[in-house]
Order: sequence, then C-alpha cells, then structure tokens
Amino acid sequence: MSTINSVTAALGKDFEKLTGPDNYHEWTKAFIDICFIHGYMAHYNSTVDNPEKPDLPSYVAPRVTRSRSNVDLRTAVPVPISTNAANELAVYDRALQKWEKHDKAMRSAIALLRASVEPWIWRELDEEDTLDPHLAYSAIQLNNKASKDILVDRALTKLDNITMTDPAAIRPLLA
Repeated sequence: MSTINSVTAALGKDFEKLTGPDNYHEWTKAFIDICFIHGYMAHYNSTVDNPEKPDLPSYVAPRVTRSRSNVDLRTAVPVPISTNAANELAVYDRALQKWEKHDKAMRSAIALLRASVEPWIWRELDEEDTLDPHLAYSAIQLNNKASKDILVDRALTKLDNITMTDPAAIRPLLA
C-alpha cells in the first residue's frame, strides 16, 4: 500500500469531484477504481486490521531532560538491558511500526476521499465521521446515493429516449 504524496495526481486530471446525487454513480465508479489502484479500498470497506497504539513497556521511563551541570558524562555508567527486556522492547518497536504504517494509510485514505468530493459535501459530515475513512465513505454514500425510485425513473427516461431501430442498443440497458 502506497502513501499519496499528491492527491490531485492520484485522482488524475480528468477526475470529476462528487457534487451531489447527480454525478454520484459516475463518481463512485471512478473513485473505486482509484482506491483499488492505491490499495485503500479495504479502509473504506472496513476490512483492514485496526491495530491500537502500543503502550510503552513498564520499565521504560519517559525521558527527563536535565541540565548538563547535573550530569557528568565521564563518570556515567550505561545500564545494561536484560535479554527479556530487549525482546520486549523489540516487540514494542515492531508493534509501533505497524501502528504508524496503518495510521499513515488511514490519513492518506481520508485525504483521498476528502479531495474527491466538493468541500460543502465534506462539511456536511459529522466531525467523528471525518476521522475514519469507513465512516466518512459510508456517510457520503448515505447522503448522496440516489434512492431506488430515482434510479428507476432515470433508467426509464433512458429507455424512452432510445430509438428502437437497433435492437442491440437496448441490450446493455436491460441488465
């Protein structure tokens, strides 16, 4: 999974932002393709593991800053770390790296989603929804997806506008 350095470059120059229910169908198709390319679809579907930030091991004390006058580095003796503590520290470091990678991917997925919609659509979302890509994507779908009645009306309008001179023209719309 890559991180996105330039969101506009990731979306492409021909990408049309979501402006509401009118272009939701086209936006969804384009946005899902982009999400699969960058590997963020699992974040929007909430099928990715969500690791928690690990706690520091109990023997690691937070750093205390001291002035140079209080510590004489020539006489200071380094404290050896036991093998068990070193292993615990390595496990903590690995869990922290995994969490940081996941956190960076989450922030990139949110940035991609935010850049793909108009600003007024993003401002309509609840603040807690904007922190998780799955919640934000679900809220955008809920607010902008046309109802079944509207979709049926659009399909009937398309069927009415088709001239019946070519029977092959209607086959793709029947599906």
